[in-house]
Amino acid sequence: MRKTQSLSWRLSWQVGVAQVLAFVLLGAVMCIAFLDRSIGQLPHGTAIDVAEALGYEHGKLRFDPAQLPQEFTTQAPHAWALAKDDLGNIAAWGKAPKAFEAWVPIMGELEPTDIKSNVPPFRAATKLIVHHQGGRTLRVLVGGYGGYDLAGAIAFIAIYLAPWVGLPLMVTSIVVIPLVVHRRLKGMNEVARLAAQTDLSRRAKPLEAADVPVEIRPLIDGFNQALQRIWDVSEARDRFLADAAHELRMPIAILTTRVSGLEAGAAKDELMLDVARLQNITEQLLDIQRVDRRIGVFERFDLVAIAREVAEVTAPLIVANGYEFSWEPPDQAQWVEGDAGAVQRVITCLVQNAIDHGSKQGEIRIVVGPDCSVSVFDQGEGVPSEASSRIFEPFFRLRPSGAGSGLGLYLAAEIVKKHRGVLTVSQPVQGGCCFTMRLPSAGRLTSGDH
Repeated sequence: MRKTQSLSWRLSWQVGVAQVLAFVLLGAVMCIAFLDRSIGQLPHGTAIDVAEALGYEHGKLRFDPAQLPQEFTTQAPHAWALAKDDLGNIAAWGKAPKAFEAWVPIMGELEPTDIKSNVPPFRAATKLIVHHQGGRTLRVLVGGYGGYDLAGAIAFIAIYLAPWVGLPLMVTSIVVIPLVVHRRLKGMNEVARLAAQTDLSRRAKPLEAADVPVEIRPLIDGFNQALQRIWDVSEARDRFLADAAHELRMPIAILTTRVSGLEAGAAKDELMLDVARLQNITEQLLDIQRVDRRIGVFERFDLVAIAREVAEVTAPLIVANGYEFSWEPPDQAQWVEGDAGAVQRVITCLVQNAIDHGSKQGEIRIVVGPDCSVSVFDQGEGVPSEASSRIFEPFFRLRPSGAGSGLGLYLAAEIVKKHRGVLTVSQPVQGGCCFTMRLPSAGRLTSGDH
């Protein structure tokens, strides 16, 4: 998989490359300007080679003809050279113009000089350089011919342009640009954090695009528009579920009355269980709307008391379906905050699920833990490990031909989630299945709480 590079890094190196190219282009332009065809100068490298041909013979300063550069000697009789060391020794090669011979007495006072010529073949082009040899300082004046000094142009750029232009560009590319880019993109980090915290199930404030680059704003605007569509669809779905639940209440109430009038028997018990399941699912649909919109009153209540009410109501139904029943409360009350009716229906759903899938054998056990949890155990076939991750999906059923709509556990999990809790399924060591609802604790009830 190709590794994704940081945007700030990509921008930095691209700007750096652009700066290098601009520097190279600037150097090329300066070389072209430096090598003006109408102006000639004595090549700097030739002047150095001439200076290196100097030496001392019997204490006298002289030029060694054998060491003089060929491009210089071939220009005779026009080429010439004068040299003077810091002791006043003088050497000459060729015939220097009288005007330059007059420089000899003051050569020790002169600094490097470049005299260019604008008349081809540029015989007046002259260069004065300072040369160090054998612990002595020599000033060498070379002239008599000129040309287009490419090496000199490059040397000029390397000496003067690179330190004052190239080095700042390099520092800017390596240090300044990444810092500026990172600071400019800092607003993106905040937007990403807010996007990660966005609750898709509840309409909230759209992401702000004020502190991000203009180029990124269309992406944020598109994200906000997508959020609006998701919220619109979610609200439409919630309205449909709420309307459907309200419409189902009356038919279920009529069905309950008619089933209650049947003669006692196994058929009536099964019908009553099915009707109770439908009634609980209908109320859970409404619970989701109430909890999500905070229509229901969020209050502090004792989870043990709520679970005990469910146990008292469902115990006869559990026994009637061939199970043993066990109720295990803690020693102290467990205070939580939320919609007590909604939480009660979640526990009822878990008990009904245990009745449906407990294989009509063994024990159904309701346990309230000291950590604000309610667990419902059965001794049925349990939930296969491959189905554990899907058990809370809507319309998922372990056995497609079995009882139930596949909505009960999904609705229960959604209600628990909206209470900032968690609903899990596990496989006890002794077999069967265990569903556990765990809610955040609201602390102990003090004497000032009523």
